Amino acid sequence: MSHRTILLIDDSRLVRKMYRHRLIGDSYRMLTAESGETGLEVLQRQTVDLILLDLGLPGMSGIEVLERIMDDDSLRNIPVLVLSAKEQETLIERALELGAQEFISKAMTPVDKVVERIGAVLAHDRPAQEPRHFRLALDPVSLDAHDLATALGLDCLACARCGSSLIVELTPHAVRDLHTSQELAARIICAKCDDR
Repeated sequence: MSHRTILLIDDSRLVRKMYRHRLIGDSYRMLTAESGETGLEVLQRQTVDLILLDLGLPGMSGIEVLERIMDDDSLRNIPVLVLSAKEQETLIERALELGAQEFISKAMTPVDKVVERIGAVLAHDRPAQEPRHFRLALDPVSLDAHDLATALGLDCLACARCGSSLIVELTPHAVRDLHTSQELAARIICAKCDDR
């Protein structure tokens, strides 16, 4: 079983130590950073499955770190749970608007409950996979294939050059969000010529 990696960005050494001990005990791989700047550096070097982010960081605030994460195409799909000792409504709302999965009160939430939330979030998050490409053969006797050919303006379901059957090639086009895998772009090609 591969261990999921958690990055905790928090300026409190005690909090980092407490979470590190508890999460490693649950077979998570744990990375920590004491500032927003250090956390962003870690994210450029390491693959992370979830981020625990303290909103009350000195220097670069937790909100600024979250903005940077959400502005980065390579990071924006990583689930972020925001932590704060203060329950400031506007700060919490802003974090959730930016894309944080949820807010966790440091004062009111025991570490075991936070670990449960991490497990629940990661259970809904599929591990990153290489985008899948598909090739589907068009069956010339299928009514749907003829309807597709007509809709695409094709005269027939065979390559004009070599007479081979045509194939629908589906390739990744865009990732919609964390829970929707991806949009696919389609093109019609010849299995032999690959030129349509």
